[in-house]
Amino acid sequence: ERLAEMMNVIGTAPRTAHYVASKVIWATGTFDTFSAWMQRAALGETLSHVEYLVLEGKLAKFMEGGVQYYKRAGND
Repeated sequence: ERLAEMMNVIGTAPRTAHYVASKVIWATGTFDTFSAWMQRAALGETLSHVEYLVLEGKLAKFMEGGVQYYKRAGND
C-alpha cells in the first residue's frame, strides 16, 4: 500500500523525496507537524521506498541543479 501511495504522490511530474514524504499520509500525523527528528525518519522511509521502486523499474531518478528527482519510469 505504501509503495502505491508513493507512486500516486509522484504522479506524472518529477518529485523530490522530500516532496513525496510531505504528501504521504502518515499514521502518526502530518509531515509539517513532525519534529525535525521525525521528519528525518519519514524522509528515510520515503527514500527506502522510492529507491526500491527504482530497482523494480517503476521509477527513474535523475539529478537537476544538484537535486535528486524521481519520476515514473518511461515518463520523459
